[in-house]
Amino acid sequence: MKKFLVFFNVILLMLPMMALADFIDNGDGTVTDTDTGLMWQQDTASDNYTWEQALVYCEALDFAGHTDWRLPTPKELTTIVDFGESDPAIDESVFPGTASWLYWSSTTEDSNGSWAWAIGFYYGYVRDHQKTEDTYKVRAVRSGGGVPALWPVPDTGQTGSYTGTFGEDSDYSINTPSYTKLDDGCVELADGASDWVMVRDDVTGLVWERKHNWNGIANYGNPNDADNTYTWYDGATGTDGAGTDTQDFIDALNAAVYGGFADWRMPTEKELLTIVNYGQHSPAVNTTYFSPTASDYYWSSDSYAPAPALRAWPVRFDDGYTTNTRLKAEPHYVRAVKDGCPGGASTTTSVEPSTTTTVANSTTTTTSVEPSTTTTVANSTTTTTSVGPVTTTSV
Repeated sequence: MKKFLVFFNVILLMLPMMALADFIDNGDGTVTDTDTGLMWQQDTASDNYTWEQALVYCEALDFAGHTDWRLPTPKELTTIVDFGESDPAIDESVFPGTASWLYWSSTTEDSNGSWAWAIGFYYGYVRDHQKTEDTYKVRAVRSGGGVPALWPVPDTGQTGSYTGTFGEDSDYSINTPSYTKLDDGCVELADGASDWVMVRDDVTGLVWERKHNWNGIANYGNPNDADNTYTWYDGATGTDGAGTDTQDFIDALNAAVYGGFADWRMPTEKELLTIVNYGQHSPAVNTTYFSPTASDYYWSSDSYAPAPALRAWPVRFDDGYTTNTRLKAEPHYVRAVKDGCPGGASTTTSVEPSTTTTVANSTTTTTSVEPSTTTTVANSTTTTTSVGPVTTTSV
């Protein structure tokens, strides 16, 4: 089952995960994200709530024929952020009336149980706030969106309980985080392996660079060195570091064919957040697999919409905080990512991206499924079922 999930997602990842999502307007006050499979309350709840009031509101919500609504995690809520927009940082044609303000998540700040994480939709940041003194907006979510998840959202890793009120993060287990250590060429290793080159996220299918040589001394001759920090530069905007910028890092990693591959890239902000473990801090990541990781900022590929020439989005791996965009001239850590592993013995389902066209209030969904094919390569058999684009037309 684990391998099925892995290769199901690997084949899907032909583009950066969780780019700008496509949505189905269900015509009943809900929208379904065809990337994540999540169904969202389209309008913001009418009142402001404390954190526990937000939990109660979502758990009691009977809306659009569903009663299994819940408060989203920060990872889920960030999937509907549009980092190319601000004030609000969301597609307003899908979520009209979204406030440029904070929306509660179900996740408690691990190092301070009286605070919880919220997403600020003015820019799209993740920040912790007091549960009882602060009142913020709410948008409910449910997992049964009725479409297959192209980009499943991993759970946060938080398993502890911080309240007697049902609905907090740890009350739900949807996509339990799971990782596999990899050697060169994506050869799987045991969890107890003492050295490994890459890490595969078995939920998203993404493959992450594992850093080495963490000794407090940067070595830019080795792009994989854990101590290296880089200014943000994409060849057009940012600060050219003459060997010490993010473009130089990616170029050098690919030139070295790290792990046997030359398709490494910078992760998006949403991708980087998927490996945050909100159940621990300093660092907020599963250190069994992502070791070493500094409790500091790691760059994403996303520029800051109000000042794209000057600032970009990082994730702070001390706790999963993203509020402070950073100047591109500042040096920060980077962890490269690639879109899965090729080949291998597996049952693989390929699902192409969906498109959405909305004309009025009713929705018809058509799914095209092509015949399956079986290919045998070097004693391993891969069965591939191609599911064509899901085109939604509202009439």
